[in-house]
Amino acid sequence: MTEESVGKMQIALEELKPQLVIKSQEVDEQAKVVEAESAIAEKEQEKVEAETAIAQVSADKTEAIKLDCQKDLDEALPALDAAAKALNGIQQKDVAELRTI
Repeated sequence: MTEESVGKMQIALEELKPQLVIKSQEVDEQAKVVEAESAIAEKEQEKVEAETAIAQVSADKTEAIKLDCQKDLDEALPALDAAAKALNGIQQKDVAELRTI
């Protein structure tokens, strides 16, 4: 009886070998596809990293310009405020006096 069971198992195993070969080939093909897609993804990742570095340099330059402009603005605003106050202090008689000159 044991020999009969072993014989049946061997027959079943022999019947499954073609399926195993097919599945093995499918796995190999899928592995090649995954490998190719991984290579493409790696190249895209390198491209993204390069573009990110370029964008960061641009952002750093932009931030430096912004800070420089803010510094200039901070220096100019007091003079603008003083000029606005002086302008608001001008009266009609001051304008009339200037016309006589």
